[in-house]
Amino acid sequence: MLSGRDATDGLLPQLRMPVLIVWGGKDQITPLSQGEKIHGLVPQSQLEVIPACGHLAPVQCADRIGPTVIQFLK
Repeated sequence: MLSGRDATDGLLPQLRMPVLIVWGGKDQITPLSQGEKIHGLVPQSQLEVIPACGHLAPVQCADRIGPTVIQFLK
């Protein structure tokens, strides 16, 4: 943390499977810029931003996220 790099930064580029990243567009705890950074580090990632959701997007917006997850898993 003191170096400005997260402990997982070096591990994320090694992922070789498809990864779905779901982010709340109104997340005030972890900004979207962090999700974009993760997306940039994971080679086979897909970033889905749910505009009207906050930090707990999977709970707050399950009805909108569910279909996206189902499609991703197909």
